[in-house]
Amino acid sequence: MLISVCTIAKNEVGMLPGMLECLDGLADEIIVLDTGSTDGTRELVHPKTLIIPSCQFFHDTSAEIFRLDFSRNEAMSRASGEWLFNFDADCRLHPGDAEKVRAMFVSGAFNDYDVVQMRPDPGMIFICHPIFVRHSLGAKYRGRTHERLQLPPDVRMGVLPDTVTFTHLRTPDAEGTEASRCKRLYYIEQVKRDIADYPDDWYLHYLLVQEYKMLGMWKEARDEALTALSMNAAGDAVAWLHYAVGICAWNLGATYDGYRELECNATHFPDHEPTRTAIGQMREFLYPAVTA
Repeated sequence: MLISVCTIAKNEVGMLPGMLECLDGLADEIIVLDTGSTDGTRELVHPKTLIIPSCQFFHDTSAEIFRLDFSRNEAMSRASGEWLFNFDADCRLHPGDAEKVRAMFVSGAFNDYDVVQMRPDPGMIFICHPIFVRHSLGAKYRGRTHERLQLPPDVRMGVLPDTVTFTHLRTPDAEGTEASRCKRLYYIEQVKRDIADYPDDWYLHYLLVQEYKMLGMWKEARDEALTALSMNAAGDAVAWLHYAVGICAWNLGATYDGYRELECNATHFPDHEPTRTAIGQMREFLYPAVTA
């Protein structure tokens, strides 16, 4: 068996059928681990789908906290494919992409890789990208929320072509302001629990920065960004964290401090488009053109 799709779901009777349809032509099997549905999700029928009912150990029983990592790991343990594709009920491949992706794997295009990522549509913010991982790698997810695969440092990472993307339907705008705010507050508490378990993981602090920013909690976001930068954050995240410090300073009223931070970031990371855009906007505010 080549490809197993693994997903976790709770009360997704409205979303899951669309996900199953968009995967037609990609998967040999689809593992859906139900985490406590009461809306009929468990009764959905699809010829390639195995729906597994929820179990108590998918929670952190010491605090009665639902854990996404436990559930994703359990779903993957039930799969039989050479490749495991972790996908969510509210995500959609574009028409024709399922067949294209399968053809790439059948052709051996990714034989030299252990993990293959898929990009979101341009302009989307999506931290936990859908990802293919070799079953034999034995990778596990970690994190109560914003869970991510723990990969060895020498993992061979591939990326699907830019022509193959996905859409995430459950965006903050689609959810509504109050529902999105409640979710963000819940995520903040769960990321803080993860930080308590893994205080030296700079990426968790990075996630917390993003959640604070989405709620307009600029002081908290700035403090977390500085904490993450002190932990030797890696790669492009450094540019994003310095960007966060500058944007937060600006929104806290330290306008020139924020502007200078962003100018410094642009010097070190000249290709970081959000920084350059923010500098242009701040320059117009600080130094408006003098007109007759």
